[in-house]
Amino acid sequence: MEVFFKIIEVLKDLGPVIIAVVAICLTYRHHKHSRKIANDKMQMELHTKFSDEFEKLLPNLLVLIDSELPQNNLSYGEEQEAINTLTIRKYFNLCAEEFYWYDRGRIDKEVWNSWRNGMNDFYSMSPLMQQLWEDNSKNGGYKAYYLNSATDLFDLVKVSNDENVSK
Repeated sequence: MEVFFKIIEVLKDLGPVIIAVVAICLTYRHHKHSRKIANDKMQMELHTKFSDEFEKLLPNLLVLIDSELPQNNLSYGEEQEAINTLTIRKYFNLCAEEFYWYDRGRIDKEVWNSWRNGMNDFYSMSPLMQQLWEDNSKNGGYKAYYLNSATDLFDLVKVSNDENVSK
């Protein structure tokens, strides 16, 4: 019986330590769960924002792509050419912003890869987009978009007249 009382006495002394350890574990678990929820919420908000912006650009991007198809051989006036150039510049900004958040771990790799595949699809279909990106990327111009390389957004980037570099 005396051993039992000694165990009780030791547990009384360790009680606050045990409670503190349990409290720390619960706090850590709650913090981890709260952080995941906050990260998921931010990803959802970014995804919604980028999807909305892309949907606004999509009609003009489709007109641009359609006008550049060889079989269509369409020619637009200066106003449409200005709209096409502005649309592409807005698209570059959107793509760069998506990369910015991906690079900072706010967008999952799976989502980024999906978006990047779409970026490359549009890029590969538009000679004007390729030319503007090439012009924009000369002398490190891509850095204005917070990129490390001209190929952070697009897999195939022209570096000279007939030379291409793949990422």
